[in-house]
Amino acid sequence: MKDANRTSSTGSEISTGDVTQATPDEALADPDYYFKELEKARLLKGGKHGDLSATPQGTAYLRSRILPFPLGQLLFYTCLAAREEVREVARAAFLESINQGKIQPASDHLPLFIAIDDIDSFAAVSFYPASSIGVKMPLENSEAETKEILQRIIGDPFIRTDWGGEQNDIFSSRVIRNGKRLLAAFFLKGPSVRGRLTLAKCGKNGDQIQRLFQSPADMFVVQFNGEIDERVIEECRQKVRHLRQTQNKNAFFTVIDGVDTARLMIAYGRK
Repeated sequence: MKDANRTSSTGSEISTGDVTQATPDEALADPDYYFKELEKARLLKGGKHGDLSATPQGTAYLRSRILPFPLGQLLFYTCLAAREEVREVARAAFLESINQGKIQPASDHLPLFIAIDDIDSFAAVSFYPASSIGVKMPLENSEAETKEILQRIIGDPFIRTDWGGEQNDIFSSRVIRNGKRLLAAFFLKGPSVRGRLTLAKCGKNGDQIQRLFQSPADMFVVQFNGEIDERVIEECRQKVRHLRQTQNKNAFFTVIDGVDTARLMIAYGRK
């Protein structure tokens, strides 16, 4: 009865009994009458000291039916009330954490890496899958040729003179993703690098990836005429993750290896 009263006070509803048809409020108001009715139905029996216990019929009935206050139903409604209370507390704590800057809202679940196939400016490569590219690697086109092709594709008319301490080879606001322009910084490596592009081959001091991510961009691109070492990709991943945590929640990176470079050339007019 104590559990039933506690459940009723939370505002939870408990069904009417099948035997006595008493409502929870009626049973609580006159429990003696309620229990007598259950004894008449031979679901309860009285003991020597005035205590009550379930008869075999009562036990079987409880297993197959719902009386006004079975323990399972009490627990169910109590859990509902508790869950709602916890939800409200958790929601308030979560909003407070966001307001205090302890939690940063996710940026539309943007992945750290986005392939060129998913960039509007380069979308035509989707018509030329990697399996259809039958060219020798690494490609022999120069870094200057690749730069000219990329700038033509994105519609960037500004030609910059390369120098040793530059942060990037191309910096443009004309790359389009999801119908919107964004800032993009490109790091290009041509046929002067032999074999796989490793971190040690990224610039004279191996710091070109670091300098690339110092650019004020949303999109960071590493392009090479051949194979790109997985440690270069992991370095880009770590740089983007750091940027998202400290500066730019929309940052992501793109890798254009030799196969993707060939796909760009074929898709945009360089046969």
